Amino acid sequence: MLLLNYIKFTDWQELGLKKDIEQINKALQKKESTLISFCWETFCFFSGFIITYNIENEVYKYRTIITCIIAAAIPLFLIVFGKLFDFCKKVRLAEKGLLNVSDKIDIFDNKICCLTMMSTSYVDMLATSYSSISQSEQLFLYQEINYYINKSIDEIYSMQPIAKKIFSNNYEEVKSKRLISLSRLYTIIEILEQSRPITQMNTSEGKVKILLNQSKSYNPIEIEIEITPQVKEIVEFQNSVNNKHQENLNTFKDVIVAHFGNQNFF
Repeated sequence: MLLLNYIKFTDWQELGLKKDIEQINKALQKKESTLISFCWETFCFFSGFIITYNIENEVYKYRTIITCIIAAAIPLFLIVFGKLFDFCKKVRLAEKGLLNVSDKIDIFDNKICCLTMMSTSYVDMLATSYSSISQSEQLFLYQEINYYINKSIDEIYSMQPIAKKIFSNNYEEVKSKRLISLSRLYTIIEILEQSRPITQMNTSEGKVKILLNQSKSYNPIEIEIEITPQVKEIVEFQNSVNNKHQENLNTFKDVIVAHFGNQNFF
C-alpha cells in the first residue's frame, strides 16, 4: 500500500498551510525594502518629469532642481529617523531584558507546538504503516520524525538566554504577563524525547533496527531495515545530528532547573 494512503486530507491541509505561512512571513519581511524602493522610483520619475518640463524656463529651472533635492532628503530623513527610533526602542527593551520575549512566546505557542505535532504525526504514520511500505519510505518517515524534533529543539534552545522571562510556574504571572507555563514546556520536552526513534545497527545480521515508542508503556515498535552503504550513512549522520541536539536540549533543561528548581519533571 502506498504511503500516501495513510495521510489524511487534513494532514495535507496542515502542510500546505504551514508553507503558506512561511511564504507570507518572508513576504512581510521584504515589504519594507520593497516600499522604500517603490517610493524612491516614483519620486525619481516625477522629478525627472518636472525638471524636463521646466528645463527651458530659466526662472523655474534652478528652483525646481533645489525643490527636488529637498524633497528627496525628506523621505530619507524620515527613514533614518524611523530606524533610529526602532533602534533606541530595542536598546531600552534589551536593558530591561524584554527584547524578543513576546516573539519567543509566539514562537512557542505556534511554531514549536506545530513542529512537535508534526513529529508525533510522522511517528504514528511510521508505526501504523511500516509493514506495508517500502524501505525508502520507512527511512523517509524516520528522517522526518527526527527533522521536526530537532527543529523544535532548535527553537527551544534559542530561548535559553531569556528563559526566566518566558516561562513561569506562577499562575498569576502566566495569566497577567501572557507567559508560558512550565507544565506546557515540560510536556513538550517529554513528547519530543518520547517521539525520538532509537536505532540499533547489527552489522553481523546486516540489519538496522528502528525502535519507536520505547519510552512509552504501550505499542512499542521494532522496524528492521537491511543495511546498505546508503542506509548506514543516513543512520550514522542522523545519529550524530540527534546527539548534538540532545546535548543542547539537556543544556536548556539544566538552565530551567537552575531558574525554577527540578519540579519533579527533569
